[in-house]
Amino acid sequence: MVQYLLKLIVLWLTCLFTCLSGQSETAIIYDSIRKTYGHYYKPGNLQLSPDGRWISLKKQFKNSRDTLLILDRKKADQPVMALVKRNDYFSFIKDHKLLVAGERTAELIDLISLEKMIYNDTKQASALPKYHHFLLWNKDNRLSLYGSSGNLLNEIEKVTHYVTDKQQLIFAVCKEGGANRLTLLTDKKAIPVYETDSEIRRVELTNSGKYVTITEILKDQPQLIVTLVNTKTHEITHLKLGDSTYLNSVKIVETLDGNSFFIDVDKQIRTDIEYDIPDIWYANDGNLKAKKTGSNAKNEYYLWKLGMLEPHKLPSIKYPLFAPIHNPRYLLAFDAYQDYNYVTHFPVIKIQLYDTVIKKFTEIFDQSENLVASPVSDHLLSFNYLKKKWELFDIKLQQKLMIDALNLDRPFFDEEGKNIYFESKNGLLRFNIGLKKLEVIKNTSGLSSTVLNFQSPYISNYNSIRASGLYPDKITVIKLLDSINKTSFLSYHKGTFKEIIPSVSNLVSEMVLTAEGNDAFSVEENFNLPTAVYYHDLKRKKKSVLFSGNKKDDTAALMRQEIIHYINSDGKSLKGLLYYPMRFNPFKKYPLIVSIYKIQHKLSNVYFYPNGDAVGFDLRSLLDQGYFVYLPDIVFGSKGPGLSALDCVDSSIDALSSYKNIDMQKIGLTGHSMGGYETNFIATYSKLFAAYIAGSANSDIVRTYFSYHNDTGNPYFWQFENGQYEMPGAFTDYKELYVKNNPIYNVDQISSPILLWTGMKDENVLWDHTREFFGGMVRNRKQAIALFYPKGDHNLGKDTAESRDLNLRNLEWWNYFLKDMHDVEWINKQIKKGR
Repeated sequence: MVQYLLKLIVLWLTCLFTCLSGQSETAIIYDSIRKTYGHYYKPGNLQLSPDGRWISLKKQFKNSRDTLLILDRKKADQPVMALVKRNDYFSFIKDHKLLVAGERTAELIDLISLEKMIYNDTKQASALPKYHHFLLWNKDNRLSLYGSSGNLLNEIEKVTHYVTDKQQLIFAVCKEGGANRLTLLTDKKAIPVYETDSEIRRVELTNSGKYVTITEILKDQPQLIVTLVNTKTHEITHLKLGDSTYLNSVKIVETLDGNSFFIDVDKQIRTDIEYDIPDIWYANDGNLKAKKTGSNAKNEYYLWKLGMLEPHKLPSIKYPLFAPIHNPRYLLAFDAYQDYNYVTHFPVIKIQLYDTVIKKFTEIFDQSENLVASPVSDHLLSFNYLKKKWELFDIKLQQKLMIDALNLDRPFFDEEGKNIYFESKNGLLRFNIGLKKLEVIKNTSGLSSTVLNFQSPYISNYNSIRASGLYPDKITVIKLLDSINKTSFLSYHKGTFKEIIPSVSNLVSEMVLTAEGNDAFSVEENFNLPTAVYYHDLKRKKKSVLFSGNKKDDTAALMRQEIIHYINSDGKSLKGLLYYPMRFNPFKKYPLIVSIYKIQHKLSNVYFYPNGDAVGFDLRSLLDQGYFVYLPDIVFGSKGPGLSALDCVDSSIDALSSYKNIDMQKIGLTGHSMGGYETNFIATYSKLFAAYIAGSANSDIVRTYFSYHNDTGNPYFWQFENGQYEMPGAFTDYKELYVKNNPIYNVDQISSPILLWTGMKDENVLWDHTREFFGGMVRNRKQAIALFYPKGDHNLGKDTAESRDLNLRNLEWWNYFLKDMHDVEWINKQIKKGR
């Protein structure tokens, strides 16, 4: 606290000389704030050693995450070491050893003695923790295998690629002369396995570790070859897959029985546009995204079974996309872009089941918005876009079943494929496939559930198709959140649930269990509690601080917050977070800044620190400068997004009418992106606010609806009909609703000054919306200033020159209109001359 008072004295003395410096008083204040940014960080990205004693974490500063800390579970708040920058790769190894690599140097560190072995000129490192070995690949292309004590076991030269299963298999490709040689490296010898003079594009191990797959291009002709090498017998099999022209990638998936392979050859066919002819767009084109990329994907699919002389090329004319599933006899087939009308973020498709034996397609799902396959059983789940329910298909029985429940979120098959677990906002639910019964897991009803660790690899690159399931050999952790932001945790293993962490009011951003499940480590914070790491002794039910985190934040405990309850005109109960100024004096009045987006009360236990935010809203610094800050909830209803936002914000301000310390004549409203649109719209109706700031905001939602979204490469329809704007349907059917919620149509009604800003590289909300809204203000002689940042994106980045400028100007804007600090030349150019 003494340090904080000294800072204030220095700041006060500095401000005495403001007139001599030529800077505004606010600019001097901001410079002082910015100098403190380097003091603040959040710890995160926890990883545990196999025995659970050692814990690594990254210090997440405002603009870097390059500091790695190692903690000892037995010594609270005494980090074993800090590694800066040299931690691009790290892994715990046997006998309290840590392997780290970065900046072309690797280190093997003994965490007890802190002795180091340093290996220079390292370009890649890999740990093999099961056998306590590690690999180093140096700049001279030498691959060396070491033991856990740092002793050299074996090495080979001239390595261009290598792959490992991180257990015991190490295969390297060595290039000598014009030949590429695949070599098996062990701790005792190097065994040549295969040699070719072709160009090697890619080398991989299959999931089972039974095969090495090599993608080759013949030396003298564009011919694609996939070579399979049996890792035990070293038997070689070549598959000729045709022309390699325009080859992008080859994906090889091993079936679970290990007897066949699904091969996806992805080619990008360029469609370069000639300037002397038009680029023709067709209304029935379901892949307008290709207009952005300038290319079209052309996939060729093959199914190859052991013993076949040639792979079977799949028929891809009618259904151009295939995906493998658990059952090797069947494949999924679909056309991701057929009849795509762009009203959903991703295409809603028809899913065919292709029988590779009888060569037959059978439609199993219509209106599939999302598909999940079981990793271990013959079951498929599809979310029906129209019915908003999940459908289950049994491949063996060839039967489909609708799971008759709404609001079921992400599904996961259990380790045996007999049950499906669904996340939801009303508990964790289990569907018993055999009994066809859905039930809520005990003690989770009414709680929002999230499964933290699971396997969910994509099985198709072209739609949301995954194989999602719980790990058979790991403990699963489930996070539960109640309506007042309290968090608890369950563990699941082999059908059994246990409570591991009881309800806590802190925000728990990470939770990691040891392999045995006896101990846990969490990263927690609260609005007045800097982020810290905690150790949980689950047997003894004891919790202790392992790492206190940001000790230099000596004023966080002074923060004061209230949760404000209010009801909008539709009768919806909402909440707002009201933060008091630091050093609050109950005998003073303070200005209020209202920041809006949508639902924000879930931020009640978030730790905010001064950070020069990428969108110019630095909550903690505003509190430090003597502002109330308010984050009210907004929900959209039948009135549409703009009018609903206006209604919710009006109701939220009404709820503050009894707060005598808030100067109701000095309220500012701000928002970014969706919050910027809401701010623009509210400015056209409301008389409550003395000033506004809107960033990266839509000004004309009718124009936007019919525009092309450059980030996604699709029209914006989905964002309105099935996205953020929550419109009930198309513009054609709800013209009046779209018009009533369009800010630009009422720009002449704005009554308070507004600061607009945008990044001119923004492809999410095009920057010219800001220019358009500014133009409307100019035409109607309104008070407005617009900031255009040529290098800025949808936000302005972390600690960039643009974000620093924006943060300063935002603070000057608020101080000008809410504190009457009028010594700001760039604002006076508008306000004094514009009167």
